Amino acid sequence: MDPFHLGPVSGHKFRPVKHNIAPYKQVMKNWPRDNMSRLAMHGKLEFENEVFGPESLEFDNMGRGPYTGLADGRIVRWMGEELGWETFAVVTSN
Repeated sequence: MDPFHLGPVSGHKFRPVKHNIAPYKQVMKNWPRDNMSRLAMHGKLEFENEVFGPESLEFDNMGRGPYTGLADGRIVRWMGEELGWETFAVVTSN
């Protein structure tokens, strides 16, 4: 994916990971609905105009997280309402 080794994670070895994810219809059947648009009214946008990067989320095998990667090389983890986001790891040579 990075033949010239220019990216921030170019020196790392990655291995494929298989996830057991329930079928989409099964998940969405039980997914809570927000019919009152509470997210739009009460949601808080984190890191606005501070960082730019991936928008994927992941949880660890103990259900902690979510974790997400940011363009500046940090991996952050949500620690709850009182603590907010913490830097879990930094994946950059800087």
